[in-house]
Amino acid sequence: RIDGRDTKTVRAIEVETGVLPKAHGSALFTRGETQALVVTTLGALRDAQLIEGLTGSSKDAFMLHYNFPPYSVGEAGFMG
Repeated sequence: RIDGRDTKTVRAIEVETGVLPKAHGSALFTRGETQALVVTTLGALRDAQLIEGLTGSSKDAFMLHYNFPPYSVGEAGFMG
């Protein structure tokens, strides 16, 4: 690894909860110089994601959006 750690060493993680007061839930995870802001918002049953496929459609009440763009780790290039 670039910082000299071996592949078995795991850095400690810090967790701070309730960082966004208007969301149903939020947390900031920090490990070294990497941070992740996680936000939870609750919705009604009608807010479920509609998934359409060849065999029909279904609804999924859980949706996770994860964004890790190249520039967040110092890489240059196109997204997509």
